[in-house]
Parts: sequence; structure tokens; C-alpha cells
Amino acid sequence: MNNTPKTARLFSSAFLIQVALLLACAFSVTATGKSLTLEIVSTYPPEKAQRVYEPLRKWLSEKTGYEITLSLPKNYYFYWRNAQRTMPDLTLDDPHVASWRIKEKGYEPLARKEENITYHLITEQEPAKDQKLNAFMVGKKVIVLPSPSLSSIYFDRWFTDLFQQPVKAASALSWRDAVEQIFDGEAQAAIIPDSTYRLYPNFFSLKHSQSLPGRVFLASPALNLATTNKIRKALLDMGGDNAGYSALVELNSQNLVPASKSDYADLYRLLPGMNRIKSQK
Repeated sequence: MNNTPKTARLFSSAFLIQVALLLACAFSVTATGKSLTLEIVSTYPPEKAQRVYEPLRKWLSEKTGYEITLSLPKNYYFYWRNAQRTMPDLTLDDPHVASWRIKEKGYEPLARKEENITYHLITEQEPAKDQKLNAFMVGKKVIVLPSPSLSSIYFDRWFTDLFQQPVKAASALSWRDAVEQIFDGEAQAAIIPDSTYRLYPNFFSLKHSQSLPGRVFLASPALNLATTNKIRKALLDMGGDNAGYSALVELNSQNLVPASKSDYADLYRLLPGMNRIKSQK
């Protein structure tokens, strides 16, 4: 009896199995834990963001054994567009985007910055005595980050009178850039987070937002529990040595603390087009 056809079929089957295994290894990086993508909220130009977040990338890679790749959208518009279109393994999000990602895509909070966030409308001058804010701000150029950043959102919520409005300029590449545009005389005001506002005592805060929970790291629902827990532990241990502390400094935080879904519940409503929630004091 000629066994050649049977041998050929066995060889062919073994070959196909090997190919399938190789493809599984090549394309299931999340399952194998070899590489993870971390997408970070855009408040720096990409070149600077790469330098700022390199200590974080290096820390997470060394402590977890995963190769962490940074995804750094070039501005806030692209950051939000990516949030709607893609499912990165890990994210570092502003609170309203984190809330949306948790609600709409099932992401899991891992750890958040210890510090809450408040946004301030800043200028170098105060209104005259008894002058209302809207009258003082008419025609003044206010620098914000592109929509739907919280600075852009609060501008739209604070200035609703079409006859008494400042000029909104979504031209800032970073919070420092927003401040420098005031110093350079290109604008008269900006809306910035308190972490930046505290660095410039010469500015007046004319209005401020409610206090929001800090930026938060999230994990995709596609990650298995072991991977999620390993990343969470590395984040919460970040203050334990010099390398981790260097990453915290670049995050502008003293510490990362556990985060829960309840911390961010309903903050997605701050996003344009969502039902509104109370947004200022």
C-alpha cells in the first residue's frame, strides 16, 4: 500500500498547526503579555510628551515585564477621536474622558493621581470694583486647549451670553504655552488647571471650576485579570524608589492612589453633547 498521501496529509496538518501557533503569538500580544500600548491624554506636543512620559514607560516596563509602547496624540482633538475609535490596552485620561471610557467601553480604573483638579480662569488684571465678570471679559482673548478639553468645556459653560463674550482661542499646545501667550501679549486670559496656576502667583483667578478627581490610569476589558493586577500594583508602588519617584515628578503628582468607578461616575456628562451636570462653584 502506498502511504505517501497519508504522510503528506499529516505533514500538511502539522505545518498548518505550526503556522496557526506562530500567528497567534504574533497577533495576540495582549494575551501573551509581551507588549502593551499606553495612550496618554494630550497636554504636550508629542516630542515633549515622549520625553516627559519616558520615565513612566520605563518604570512600567521594568516592573511588569511587559514592553510598554506610548501612544501620544498630537493634540486634544486627536486624543478624543482615538478614544472613540480605538481600544488601547492602557490609558492615562482626564476625568471626563475616563468616565466616558468606563461607561461606554468597559475600562477598569487602576490608579489615579492623588491630587484633585480645579480649573481657573486667569488674567493679569482684575475687574474694576463692582464690574461684572462678563463685562470685564468682553472681547478679551482666552487661551484653551482644543475641544473637548476641560478648559474648552468650561469656557463654553462660563460664557453663554452671545452679547458679552470673550474670544475663545483653542491654540495652546500645552498649559505652559497658554501662560506664555499671556506673557507675550497674544492673549489676555487662559483657563488652566490649578497645578499650573499655582506656579504663577502674579495671576488672578477670576473663576474656578468644581474640584474633579485626578487623572486616572485605566485598563482595557480585553486584558486578563493577572495583567490588570500586575499593572495596578506597579502603578501603586511607583513612589517606592528613585526611578518611580522620577516618573511621579513628571506626572506632576506626589503619589498614585487606588481608583474606583464611583470616583468618575457621571463625569462623562461634561463632554459636549452629553447631559449636563453641575460644573462650577
